[in-house]
Amino acid sequence: MIKKNTKDRIWVISFVLFAIILAIWIIFYFIISSHIAGNTKSQMTLAANQIIERLGGEFSQAESVAYGLARNENVKELVTQEDISLFYPLAEKITNSIHTSMINSGFAENIIIYNGDNKYYRLLGKISNKSCSHLASIISTAQLPSHLGVELEGHKYIGYVDSIPIDSDKAGAAVILAEEEKILEIMRAYDQAGALLIAIKANEEIITANTDKIDVFLADSSKRLVISSRLGITPFEILVSADAGYMNASVVFFSIVAFITAAVFGFVLIQYSGMLNRRFLLQDNEIKSAQLRAKTAEIERQKALVFSLKKQINAHFTINTLNAIRILVEQEELEKSTNVALGLTSLIRYAYDKDELIDIWEEYNILEDYVLIMNTRYDDKLEVDFDFDGHLMGYSMPRMLLQPIIENAVMHGFKEMDSNCFISIKAKLCNDFIEFIISDNGAGMMQEELTALCDKLDAPFPEVQGYENIALLNIKNRLHHYYEGAGQLRVNHSELGGIAVTITIPPVAGSGGQNE
Repeated sequence: MIKKNTKDRIWVISFVLFAIILAIWIIFYFIISSHIAGNTKSQMTLAANQIIERLGGEFSQAESVAYGLARNENVKELVTQEDISLFYPLAEKITNSIHTSMINSGFAENIIIYNGDNKYYRLLGKISNKSCSHLASIISTAQLPSHLGVELEGHKYIGYVDSIPIDSDKAGAAVILAEEEKILEIMRAYDQAGALLIAIKANEEIITANTDKIDVFLADSSKRLVISSRLGITPFEILVSADAGYMNASVVFFSIVAFITAAVFGFVLIQYSGMLNRRFLLQDNEIKSAQLRAKTAEIERQKALVFSLKKQINAHFTINTLNAIRILVEQEELEKSTNVALGLTSLIRYAYDKDELIDIWEEYNILEDYVLIMNTRYDDKLEVDFDFDGHLMGYSMPRMLLQPIIENAVMHGFKEMDSNCFISIKAKLCNDFIEFIISDNGAGMMQEELTALCDKLDAPFPEVQGYENIALLNIKNRLHHYYEGAGQLRVNHSELGGIAVTITIPPVAGSGGQNE
């Protein structure tokens, strides 16, 4: 009887323990399942929003360029221009405008302008003349297509057309195309696991997708998570789809497995659940640690980038110039504001150029832009005389070698002067060297100060103080770096009354210049 009671008690206890273990496992399972399902949907939504933001930004920027081109006065003049001598200068202005507005984009690489006679000018891209003519037949209809999806030379392109209106009439069209493969590369970058289905749609038609199974977008919406977004005012719409019903099948399957195996492996399941929980915690900690390391690395990379950009072009100079442009626009001095804006554009492109050497005459053009901007900021108080030897054509020099000297004269030599500020910049080719002489009629330096500065610049390990002196030291160090002692820097009193800086470099032929 005691054995039977003990046995019954053991069965009861075992049953209770089994029920508790089963209940705990089921509760644990549903908590984890719910957490995983919520996390999965959140991650899918986040990934979808990132894709939409990335592609949306690219398409919107391209749309903005197309819209701007279609309403650009230079483009309107281009499509109606019959004088061939004026054609290419207009095209160059338009191309510069495109490079400025798409400086950080490599997405839409093909831009073509068509006039009313279907004659075209390829502003950007490498599409052949045959393909451009084929496009002309597509857009020659009275009603322009809202989007393009064409195959040219074995490559598929996606883009759209914007009409160029003149007096309410269609005078031409601006066509922007992006390679389908570039779009698919962006899709794949955000869907490395292959769990998402991404497509671009226009006029209820799927233009391209990262899968051949286009019919999945027509499946029962209750079984899929679909996020869509229109790309600005373009005809395109992005669709991102992911399986949202897979968790239902998982719940059924694992519930059956739980009831079958719980009676035999109840205790093992408890241990496994604990181990699984610890593994999840460990993975979560590792993910958080990796995210922290990635965030720290990104912060350092951004700091390095910002530092590099600050070295290339002074932010205060850019801001001050933009303010000057704003004032000119408010004063309706549109031509002058345009020239200053173009000059600033050239300076920024010049500063971002990776080539260390530049053609001397290109450096001369950059200095003219710099002087134009400085005169705008300082009420035209500067008079600069450029005297460059024509024989210098084809010779190169380190970029930004002369501009700091001009800046020194403006910021320090002319600090107390409101007018009659004169700078002479001479460049000539001698027998075995090229000589630059920059003179000004500014405040100059006392003889003792000048002698001390020259002594410090000639020292093996020079230590100078003051921004203007540091600029001279940097120039001296750069000359030594490029020419290994063959480049020289001298500072003297100027016949004009201020300071004269003389730089001599070896005559080095080269093809330095700004990247187009």
